[in-house]
Amino acid sequence: MIPVGLALTFGGGLVTKVVGVLNGSWKWLGDGLTVAGAVLPAVGFAILLRYLPVKKHFPYLILGFMITTLFTVTFTDIQTLGTGLTAASKAFTTSFNGLSMLAIALIGFALAAISYKQSASNNGGGSAGGTKAAVKQDSSADEGEITDDEL
Repeated sequence: MIPVGLALTFGGGLVTKVVGVLNGSWKWLGDGLTVAGAVLPAVGFAILLRYLPVKKHFPYLILGFMITTLFTVTFTDIQTLGTGLTAASKAFTTSFNGLSMLAIALIGFALAAISYKQSASNNGGGSAGGTKAAVKQDSSADEGEITDDEL
């Protein structure tokens, strides 16, 4: 927040001077900040995996990675094809973009809704004693999961 606030307050002149210093005499600090910035997404993902109920929903984690990978490869190839067509013909003005994260999120939401409906229909048909036993078995899988009262 502090670097962004300073950049917005003092403008591009300050940012240019700071970048010049970090690429000049303090290159070691600039390189360290670059490495720290590259590691932050991995740390954030590790924190998410720690607190989300991954053991309980492991198939969905794998499914999400697979769908993302497949769509990324497919739409990157289509985007490359579109770029080639644009370079070959100046009359071809359509741009090809990759699949948005919203589409991937909607696919995940749909699969989660299907799973929820299946589990609700399976649990609704049993007796009260059977559901208590199922709750006891699932309590060990919920370890580390954040509930509403912990937020």
